[in-house]
Amino acid sequence: MDDAEATNKKLDMVMIKLDEANVMIANSKAEICSRDGKISKMKKYTDDVKTSLKELMDDYNTALNEVNNLKPRVGELENEVTRQNGVISDMAMGNKEALRQVHEHYESKLEIYKTAYNELLQKSYR
Repeated sequence: MDDAEATNKKLDMVMIKLDEANVMIANSKAEICSRDGKISKMKKYTDDVKTSLKELMDDYNTALNEVNNLKPRVGELENEVTRQNGVISDMAMGNKEALRQVHEHYESKLEIYKTAYNELLQKSYR
């Protein structure tokens, strides 16, 4: 019976080790499943980020094309503003000259009236 007891003890030890191995396998399977879930979530997140990045790049390219299309128009408008500023400046100079001439005209008339008035005053006091 000693051999039977020793064999039973060995069998019990093997069964304990087998149970421990089964627990380790079950834990490993659970960890693998958990990691698979995390990997799936990360893959979905990566795909979402790629999609968002593609949309952002499309929006950026659209905006860049719009900017490039508007640049010539901006140049045209800047030239038009420069031209109009020149016209306005020329008109202002013309108006200034016209006012100067009107001023000179009325100033000379005023001198004539002053002279005539002074002559009248002198005649009336004589």
